[in-house]
Amino acid sequence: MIEINQNIFEIVHSRFNKLLTDKIDESRIDFKNHPVVEKHENYKYEIIKDAKNQLLLKTWKKNDIGSGTILKNIKNAINVKSNNLIDWRKKDDFKKLKANRENEQFLYDFFKSKIKDNSAFDNFVEIGFSYQLIAYLFFIKNHQKYMPISQEKFDEIFRSINIDFKTSHNCSWRNYLGYNEIIKQFRKQLSQKYKKASLLDAHSFLWIYGFQLEETQKKSEQKKETQKTENKTTGKLKEKPKPELETYKPKKVVDLESLSETSNEIDYIKNHRKMMEIGDLAEKIV
Repeated sequence: MIEINQNIFEIVHSRFNKLLTDKIDESRIDFKNHPVVEKHENYKYEIIKDAKNQLLLKTWKKNDIGSGTILKNIKNAINVKSNNLIDWRKKDDFKKLKANRENEQFLYDFFKSKIKDNSAFDNFVEIGFSYQLIAYLFFIKNHQKYMPISQEKFDEIFRSINIDFKTSHNCSWRNYLGYNEIIKQFRKQLSQKYKKASLLDAHSFLWIYGFQLEETQKKSEQKKETQKTENKTTGKLKEKPKPELETYKPKKVVDLESLSETSNEIDYIKNHRKMMEIGDLAEKIV
């Protein structure tokens, strides 16, 4: 069994208290009345209240089995307003069950505790229900013993405080018991600081910590992206300076008249005339 020692608890508790704007005397209030919890997490109590009102478990009778009433009530309990304890896509898993006598007998026995919880869990897995949906059904059956689950989020939370426990891709009764046991130990630690702390309070305690982790990661990623952008801007190859053009200096005007013929210069026109004269003379001789 995984044990949650005081050091692990204080890591979560110190981060939790960073959300406080004013100091409070923890020993004088219930955890449920903590300002941070009231602001962010107490809606969960409304969800479980609404779910139980839709479930109407106390009104179930054996004569209802096979009528579709039991299936309908459970479906309504899953789809209560603002229920974010289960992904909306997982809610549709419940549609896999047909409203027949066999299925409603099973659900009746599960919620009325006529069968063992471990057997019920295995049966839900065989049906093809997701881990989230199964955990939610256990939660609305007994929220003082079982908690809803978000595998990726809680795996991230456990990993950040060095708890070697993974729920993702581990949908089993043993894994679910271990998950709830960890939360129970956090509840025990909370109870030493606050007058009252329920299992759901401990769940919220960890969830708030996980929310802060997410925010920290987002800020870190944004910072990295900003640095990348800045590096791209400042890291561009500096343009080579354009070579300076030499100042144009016009050549001096040459005075053609001042030019004198040199002895080395050849008079091509004069030579051409001589060649023509020689040619004419040769034609005459012929």
